[in-house]
Amino acid sequence: MLDNIITNCIRYTPDRGEIAWNTVIDHNEVIFEIHDTGPGFTLSNKEQLFKKFYREDTSRTSGHGNLGLGLYIAHSTVKNHGGSITADNKETGGALFKIVFPVGKK
Repeated sequence: MLDNIITNCIRYTPDRGEIAWNTVIDHNEVIFEIHDTGPGFTLSNKEQLFKKFYREDTSRTSGHGNLGLGLYIAHSTVKNHGGSITADNKETGGALFKIVFPVGKK
């Protein structure tokens, strides 16, 4: 799941751009925030990002190894572990992923 998100960040961040990964433990949660300085997401497509076979960049075909499954699998993995995942654009530009996992006993 994290590999897919980081790979997407690398793919879309321009030369000399930056990718940051912050991990915070807050009460009974572990929070991962990953953001980049790439173009971010098309706001009208933001709700589609975690759907199976969805590709924001329609010019990318499955011939390049991009089937539109990566974020779907990441979303499914997070949900199966009781967590949540969101994707948004940073105010300063670029994509922002936030993943929250509960920790401790239920």
